[in-house]
Amino acid sequence: MSDSTSYKAVAVSTFIKKTYTDVKVYTCDSHAGSSFFHTRYTDHHIVLKHTIDTPENYKNEILSIIKKYGIDIFIPVNSAETDIFISHKNQFSSVLSYWGDYESFKTLNEKDKLQQLCQRCGIKMPQSFGNVENVKFPVVIKPTVASSAKGVRYFANENKLENYLRSNPNLSDIIIQECIQGIGVGYSVFAVSGTIKVGYGHKRIAEYPISGGSSMYRESFNDDRMVDIAKTLLEKTSWSGFAMFEFKLTENNDLYLIEVNPRIWGSINQGLQNGVNYFSVLLGKENVFVERDINTYFSPFIYFCLLLYALTGKFYPLIEFVKNLGRNKSDINMFKDPRGWLGSLVRLI
Repeated sequence: MSDSTSYKAVAVSTFIKKTYTDVKVYTCDSHAGSSFFHTRYTDHHIVLKHTIDTPENYKNEILSIIKKYGIDIFIPVNSAETDIFISHKNQFSSVLSYWGDYESFKTLNEKDKLQQLCQRCGIKMPQSFGNVENVKFPVVIKPTVASSAKGVRYFANENKLENYLRSNPNLSDIIIQECIQGIGVGYSVFAVSGTIKVGYGHKRIAEYPISGGSSMYRESFNDDRMVDIAKTLLEKTSWSGFAMFEFKLTENNDLYLIEVNPRIWGSINQGLQNGVNYFSVLLGKENVFVERDINTYFSPFIYFCLLLYALTGKFYPLIEFVKNLGRNKSDINMFKDPRGWLGSLVRLI
């Protein structure tokens, strides 16, 4: 598993090692500090010589590690490296055979291509604007391929938007969309040839930034419309592998698809802690479902996030966190996996 100091990678490593004691987990990361600050739930950790900034060297080093240690399944974690590896999937032989093809990846991952597909399928997404003259405020500007709120900007009026566009003239890499107000919900899957093998829905209670940012605190959530949309898009692309479908649920109960992350996603621990095993099919293991009722959170950043909510007069996330102390569970346990927890914190800093 790559990018192993990320909190989602630690959550995955922890789950696999605790669930399958016969499976060996090898982790790697380009952060030099990961030689010490890495999760205890790994059989062997490798500090990479190359970073994703030199994609060809990074890819070749991963390939050499796979060959050296006889890796059977390789799990890339972040979006940028997943793009690199899937685009060269033929070089990775069977270790990446569970992923779909590169064209399907781009269709789901790139917001403009996804919007075109959704229009053909009648799936509701935020309206996109090709130029400033047609914009209806408020709007949000997003990179076409980024995720986790990276590069996302919000604009309430024309002057601020025009100033931003003048200082950022390359419009080919961004998309301008209407800003949908609502609750962040998601449906996450492991799929094979367009068919969902494992799926799970969740709702965000807190996120950072607090307006459309990354998931910090979540709970289980069911909505059949999310499942139907995921099924449609997976079938149209014949996608195989991991994917998270992110939505906004409005006060009027309208559901808008915001984006699709065809990779390991940040809130994966929410499903794992509630008995949803995304890895059973991949590892060829029995899928034993144990239903639970757990809320998960990203520690230690959750405390800063809850403070920000309170300072802006939004106390609901804090109330929910305190009310559910007995069933809250951190993505990384600070006491059981201190070096994994510290590694994630050092990475943020």
